[in-house]
Amino acid sequence: MSKKVLIIIEEGPSEEELLIKRLREIYFAQEILFKVYGGDVFDDVTDIKSVKSVIGDIVKTIILKNKFKPSDILAIIHIMDTDGCFISNVNIVINSNQEVSTYYNLENITVNSSKQKTNIEIRNFNRSRNVKIMNCQSSIIRKQYEYQIYYFSRNLEHVLFDDPNPAGESKTENVEKFLIALYEPVEVFLENYLPKLTCINYFEKYKESWTFIEAKTNSLKRYNNIPLLLEFINLNLI
Repeated sequence: MSKKVLIIIEEGPSEEELLIKRLREIYFAQEILFKVYGGDVFDDVTDIKSVKSVIGDIVKTIILKNKFKPSDILAIIHIMDTDGCFISNVNIVINSNQEVSTYYNLENITVNSSKQKTNIEIRNFNRSRNVKIMNCQSSIIRKQYEYQIYYFSRNLEHVLFDDPNPAGESKTENVEKFLIALYEPVEVFLENYLPKLTCINYFEKYKESWTFIEAKTNSLKRYNNIPLLLEFINLNLI
């Protein structure tokens, strides 16, 4: 096949609505074929050795199903929400007066019971560990395919609408309305919420963006490193 394939693993339809259409516009001339897989693997994988194999199996399934050759694959892109997973357990605070089980703030996550505090601590442990394993990978499946992972923090809706606690049923509709009203390319908008990076080289910036979001309570705040995704794709097209 003449087209190069970019496999994108993302958590839900909101990310696809926001980014995939725009990527198709940007790289129309390069005839990149986008294959999207929706699903979040980071909370559920509890074996420290298995997160790479789980993601590898997802990629293998896509490749086999579509009869791609290894030479067809441009790269594997993974897009995820931080969900505040890098914060200390002391920043998970019980507020027995709140009605919802979990509420995200800029400096802490409040929960309505000790049981839910334990649930969030376990989730954060698994999620942060798995994400740290993967954001250190530059390739997967016996180093056959280049791999990079990018984040929205605390989630996509937080970055777009300053809403860290979005209602699930209206997420995609709100993204559609946002894009209609947006007066600039979405990648330009997202640059406003890229951490201030001091490095110039792409791979150093990528690493720095992850060091930043893993620090203190930054994974609860309004940041993303999605603009680096375009740099990565462009590097692979050279």
